[in-house]
Amino acid sequence: MNENIDHAIKAKKQAHALWKFQGRPADPCNELVINKKQTTYELRKQCRNEIAQRRINDREEIIQARVMDKKLFHKLISRQRGKLGKLIDELHVDQSSYSETNILEGWRIHFSNLAKKSNTSKFDIQYLDTVDSEYEICTDEREHNQQNPLQRGFTENSAPLIATLMIDEFERENKDLKKTTILGMLDAKSAFDVVQMKERKCGE
Repeated sequence: MNENIDHAIKAKKQAHALWKFQGRPADPCNELVINKKQTTYELRKQCRNEIAQRRINDREEIIQARVMDKKLFHKLISRQRGKLGKLIDELHVDQSSYSETNILEGWRIHFSNLAKKSNTSKFDIQYLDTVDSEYEICTDEREHNQQNPLQRGFTENSAPLIATLMIDEFERENKDLKKTTILGMLDAKSAFDVVQMKERKCGE
């Protein structure tokens, strides 16, 4: 306990005693009630600050020990693990139960199971199928990295004019068939800037 907590405890006791002596008023606007709440808040605040400071000091001690004293470092790590172990009396993983000394083993099994693929009823099967489908598409594209025949205009040493003709025919055909046509071009200006097309006036 530090000095700030000691003062906060005394202030809270005095505020509580005065509130009790005045008949325990319940009006939230009463000065004694407000003072009692403020002293309680201040005590909790000082306790939280002390806990946070102790955590910082423990971490600093571990960091320093890691460099200066390996034996002390492992001792501090074990002490930290011991504090965490006291928070849980028993851990259940699947059909097994872990308690006290083997709780860490239970956590290890739990998280290793999370990393394994399993067909559990808790999964969104539709989403899982979508992910599997996208994965197969990605792997198939990498394993069969073949160029699309329609991509002639982007091929090295191939005339860009060929690509423009193929796109033009594709667009005209879909227009005749009344099909929706969407053309996606990547850096089209660089791909087709060597194509020279003369404007033709009507009647020529």
